[in-house]
Amino acid sequence: MLELHVTRWKRYGHDRLYANLPDGTAVGWADVTTGDITVLRAEYRDDVIAVLTTHLQNLTEPVSSGRAPESKARPVLPPLTPADDLAVNPPGRSLRDLFDESGPGLMERVVSRLLRRPSEWDRWRKGLAGRQVAALAPLSGVLTAERVEQVYSVARHRQAWSRA
Repeated sequence: MLELHVTRWKRYGHDRLYANLPDGTAVGWADVTTGDITVLRAEYRDDVIAVLTTHLQNLTEPVSSGRAPESKARPVLPPLTPADDLAVNPPGRSLRDLFDESGPGLMERVVSRLLRRPSEWDRWRKGLAGRQVAALAPLSGVLTAERVEQVYSVARHRQAWSRA
């Protein structure tokens, strides 16, 4: 019987035992998870099967039946409450309430826009638009750059109507 060197290889989700000639040429391999043996060079068939069968039997880990391991149970989300309903509590409601209570009025906003003066409320308005876009994102499926632009324009349109 020819002396073959057996090395274990674990990468990319595979666990294999390779049978190599003394010069390093691979002549066969065995899948540790399924126990299947593949012979790469037919002239060494008997030696490869004998060596790999012996090594498979000597492994401390049992060979599985080839099925995927059972996954852990998924964590359960908490139940939704009426406070989570977006129809009753639209995104950005607290920011809109803040604008109504202490934000600049319509005339002040128009004057600062015409004079191109930055307002301390501009970043709050951008945050409100961002919240509205984020709320519409799950409804829009896969987000591409074009789709984000469409959703953002809808949010800006809604924001403009809510100010009037």
